Amino acid sequence: MGLRDQLIASFGGGVRWPVVFHGRLSYLGFTSVARGVALVPGANGTDSMIMTYDGGRKWVPVSF
Repeated sequence: MGLRDQLIASFGGGVRWPVVFHGRLSYLGFTSVARGVALVPGANGTDSMIMTYDGGRKWVPVSF
């Protein structure tokens, strides 16, 4: 997994940039300051979806 396979975020004015998700993303978007959604490409050609409810600190898989 390379540097491009990580999602990083800053929560302290850009001083630190911790990794908040390990893996490739095919889409990333936020609907509010707290809620965001991302698509993670799967090995079989289908994407799975992850969401954050805390501004990107924690990402969880979404089940349909």
